[in-house]
Amino acid sequence: MNNKNPLKVILIILIVIFIILSMAVGGFIWWNQPAKRIERLLDLGQKYLAEMNYDQSIITLEQALRIDPKNSLLYSNLAEIYVAKADHSSDEEEQLSLYESANENFKNALYYAEEDDTRLDNAINEFYLNWSKIYIERDDYVTAKKILSQGFDITENEALKSKLDEVEDQETSEVNHDEEATLLSNDENPQANTSGSGKWIQSGSDWYYIIDDGNYAKDAWLWIDKNHDGKAEFYHFDANGVMSKSTEVYIYGETVYFDENGAMINDDDGSVYSEDVPSYSINMVNGNYEYSLNNNDSHYNFKEIKFADINTDNLVNWGEYYSCQIRIEVCFMGSGGGVSEVMNCYIPATAYFSKNCMVKKSYPENSIPIPISSINFQDDEFYSHVTYVRVESVDSNGYVTSCTMGWAN
Repeated sequence: MNNKNPLKVILIILIVIFIILSMAVGGFIWWNQPAKRIERLLDLGQKYLAEMNYDQSIITLEQALRIDPKNSLLYSNLAEIYVAKADHSSDEEEQLSLYESANENFKNALYYAEEDDTRLDNAINEFYLNWSKIYIERDDYVTAKKILSQGFDITENEALKSKLDEVEDQETSEVNHDEEATLLSNDENPQANTSGSGKWIQSGSDWYYIIDDGNYAKDAWLWIDKNHDGKAEFYHFDANGVMSKSTEVYIYGETVYFDENGAMINDDDGSVYSEDVPSYSINMVNGNYEYSLNNNDSHYNFKEIKFADINTDNLVNWGEYYSCQIRIEVCFMGSGGGVSEVMNCYIPATAYFSKNCMVKKSYPENSIPIPISSINFQDDEFYSHVTYVRVESVDSNGYVTSCTMGWAN
């Protein structure tokens, strides 16, 4: 007959119960660890996403973010859900709003991400490309460029930069196409090309000339190259901006004639007056005419205007040549003050002097020219006070080879 100690049996039972309870409690604790809860919520969110239940999927991941608000994976998954919902939305406004939400979540994902997260980088690049595509299809290139630029600033991915360049080219192409629809082509209108950056606009039978900021050239005389042959013709625009054509304009005792294309002609033989296209452009800024060198030339060639203000204290020796900042005074062709009137208008530019440039003093008249590179020029107090230069000759590169310098009384 087995005589078991009842106390021993009870102890064994209690130990077993303790082990079972410990395992249960441990399992419960393990099951409810933040990482495990987030993992289950991620799986649940993906399940809702597969069922296209986007709202419930978003709610589920937002619940997971309340557990770990610095979880990069949760933010990136949430962003992708917003994108999926946007792609299946027929409401344009809702679609754009969802992309904005996705953008914010992708930025949060990147902020909290570990370094070198290739999956996230690829997802963000694809997101910005697709987001910009929405605006490209709407011909909203400004917004598309902002999106691509934002994406490139974040990831520095060359695909985004390449797409940005492509959009800019497409925008330029369509702008040019629209302008061609408004302006006549060169075949139809030989005046469409100009020496400056302006444009011809037709309204009925009248022609107007638009300069830079959209203002009309008014009450003005302008040299404009009508066919890019290097020769500019002379045009007149009245106080309303209408180009004069097939008419005559009386000004300061002179009668000026214009042909049917608006170019000034010689009354004796009907030939069109033309001049070499100037090295400077006429722009209009805030209603005022300003001048600048064409094509961002590095220096002025003194082809048309031979006189300029100068301060030789700014003269720089580059070995093979010298450079100095200058201001070129311009004659403004405006009917408001005469056919040719000197105005307080200057082109800021740079003059290049050859290293053997011969410089003469403005007085005395019989002064002997000296090389700009000579010690005599550098030490002569006269040249340290000059305020102007008058150019006599330049070489084929527009470098001054001989000039006179002096100062105004």
